Amino acid sequence: MEDGVLTMTTVDTTPPVPEAMPNIAVMREVQTGKLLVDLNKAAHMLSCSKRTIERERERGNLRCRRLGGRWRIEVSELHRYIKNLKTA
Repeated sequence: MEDGVLTMTTVDTTPPVPEAMPNIAVMREVQTGKLLVDLNKAAHMLSCSKRTIERERERGNLRCRRLGGRWRIEVSELHRYIKNLKTA
């Protein structure tokens, strides 16, 4: 407040893109605010091939959805998948 003038600012309350993915383009789903990546980026994040991601999707091990004609995976789903691999 300067000279009796009140200024308002808006604050972005959406979570930031995880620092572990600085060079990976992600999209944020508008309705839920969840971070989504395509199969190529998911493969890059898991250090595997895109085909491996596709097979895991087909087997039901990775939950994906189709948006804009492309398969997308929530980043939180990739974390769940990795956690399940470690405990298996």
